[in-house]
Amino acid sequence: MLVDVVCIVAFLHTGTSGEEEAKMIRSIVQEIDRSPSLYRRFELPTDVVAAPKSVLAKLMAVAVDERESFDKERVRRNAGKEKYDAAHSVRAAVFAAVEASQETQRRTLRLELSAVPITPKLKAAIAKDQADIAAAVFHLEQVLDEMIDAEKGIDKEPRKHWQAQYHWARSQLQADMIFLMEYNFALGAIRADRLPELDKGDVGWKIMFVLRPRAPEAKVKSLAKDRAKRLSLLEKDYADTPWAHFAAREGERWIGMEWMTRKK
Repeated sequence: MLVDVVCIVAFLHTGTSGEEEAKMIRSIVQEIDRSPSLYRRFELPTDVVAAPKSVLAKLMAVAVDERESFDKERVRRNAGKEKYDAAHSVRAAVFAAVEASQETQRRTLRLELSAVPITPKLKAAIAKDQADIAAAVFHLEQVLDEMIDAEKGIDKEPRKHWQAQYHWARSQLQADMIFLMEYNFALGAIRADRLPELDKGDVGWKIMFVLRPRAPEAKVKSLAKDRAKRLSLLEKDYADTPWAHFAAREGERWIGMEWMTRKK
């Protein structure tokens, strides 16, 4: 998780630092960390990530009100979900996205394939996996529709950090959708006999991340475009805060997939 690997140090433009600033940064990073993503699940962990330089005034404007943090609001929502969701549509959309992403995290994925014969039996198993992935994408699409509808009331959300949480959670949900569609396309390469030729010493194949999506669906391009828009919004509207810092990191992520040969 991000909060486990981030060095929480507040750097002010005056060159000073303090416990209060560090606490605000820590709280924001904890909120950011509530939204998981499949891409972060499969990346190498970072030992230390320096926190960004933070302008105190901007940090205070988006600071997390601990009385309305993600965890506190989740408790309130659990006490009466229907009533809570009606009163807090943006926050409800965030919770829906986080729950969907958490469910997606538990999925078993086939990111490596041994150099075995691609038999009809294996292709049938791959087809079953693809059907399962398609169902998962459909569920995420439904959640995304909820988020799109909730955005109509985002200006009425009184807490700035919940507005940021919405854009972040939506970008992570979209990333999961792209991941699954890219993965589904990669699985299709097995069934279509489009895997790279093995050379001497190769023991199989593995999925590698590449800069741009390979899946030809227009939906993938649309999701990638809106995701980039969300991340850019966070960089601009939440400049000099952790929201902008992590949005910039996500914006640099390679989100495409393709099979490559692997050696022992």
